[in-house]
Amino acid sequence: MNILVIDDSPTQRAVTKAYLQEKGYNIFDADTHSEALTILNQEHIHLITLDWEMPNECPLDLVRKLRSGWKYFDLPIVMMTSRDQPEDVINAMNAGCDDFVTKDDGIEMLEIRIRRILSFLKRLDVENSQRHQRQILLIDDSKTFLATTQYFLEEKQFAVLTADSGKNGLEMLEKEAIDLIVVDWMMPEMNGLEFIRHVRENNVYREIPIIMLSGKDALEDVVAAIEYGADDFINKDMDLKLLEKKIGVLIRIQEQYRRYTRQVIDDKKKIEGIVVQRTHELKQTQSQLVQAEKMSSLGQMVAGIAHEINNPLSFVHNNLYIVKTDLEDIIELIEKYQEGQESLEDIKAFEEEIEIEETIDELKDVIETSSSGIQRIRDIVLSLRNFARLDEGERKIVDLYEGVDNSLMILNHKIKKGVTIEKNTSRSQKYFVKPANSIKFL
Repeated sequence: MNILVIDDSPTQRAVTKAYLQEKGYNIFDADTHSEALTILNQEHIHLITLDWEMPNECPLDLVRKLRSGWKYFDLPIVMMTSRDQPEDVINAMNAGCDDFVTKDDGIEMLEIRIRRILSFLKRLDVENSQRHQRQILLIDDSKTFLATTQYFLEEKQFAVLTADSGKNGLEMLEKEAIDLIVVDWMMPEMNGLEFIRHVRENNVYREIPIIMLSGKDALEDVVAAIEYGADDFINKDMDLKLLEKKIGVLIRIQEQYRRYTRQVIDDKKKIEGIVVQRTHELKQTQSQLVQAEKMSSLGQMVAGIAHEINNPLSFVHNNLYIVKTDLEDIIELIEKYQEGQESLEDIKAFEEEIEIEETIDELKDVIETSSSGIQRIRDIVLSLRNFARLDEGERKIVDLYEGVDNSLMILNHKIKKGVTIEKNTSRSQKYFVKPANSIKFL
């Protein structure tokens, strides 16, 4: 690969030349723009490195000059500079540079950028050679121009279809796969601008690159063509080699666009896959957080629940002592009846002593209150179990009102005096959810 190094500093040229030669490149060097143009006319150069800081010469003017002619229209140019402001980069790119390297980045970064550009161009050339011939649609009402241009482009390995009017050109678009359109401005019935407008309004082939040909070259004519949707503008009097270069550049841009589009689609699919995976992970995390929240709340509720359970348990414990005492008295009374050793008066006296009727009533009350306490304990345990159930894989029918009752049962100790809770749970409200997620409804 032949590289032209343009720099007014002999030291910088020598360092750059030596380093790039070591990397296998063939190096030409120049210290002025005029010397660089001489080398370009004599040698086949594949890439230029250009120093920004050259006395009495503006590098951007040289870049614009190279881009204005057909011969060096697509020659890669890398700007070397000590400047690093965003506006400098923008100015260099607008002038036509392909890349921008600051001298602080070092000679190694320059070589990396050169290798990247040349590798891309080589890969693009291979891809182009492996694909079908690029099919160009040439539209002009001049048969002589059509024949001359068709012959020239076919010699350059393009497949060329021709149409002698804008209307015929639109019909050709419907029948053939066209890669690029070259259309004349001045044609009867439908001129070039009207043709471009029809193409850009059609979703099927609106992205096809279009070059406008015209005998006009005033600035307002160029602006009008671009505003209608032309991608480039060429005066018909220009050398056909310039047309060839512009076709090559537009096709290259189109290939880059297609490649980037495919990359975007591939990236979108990858992102969608990542989103699906992340969504699944978030759902799992959410489920774990819900369970963790339950377990955290569970610890805070234990003291209150213990208090709630302790009250009915104390009831039962105290009642059992009363039951035991009353039963001992009744058993003793029964034994006296069975032994028959005592007189009836003594037995009646003992009945009065133990207050047998009150004892029996007391036993009934104790049994009733104990049963109520035990039922209270049972309700608390069931409510706690339903509230703190672990996550289950399958969805189930969950009754919302049952969940409300369970929660109120557990939180009963936190309800302050004077607070009234009104419930209307006459109508069942059931949902099909995972049991662990039923807490979200409460």
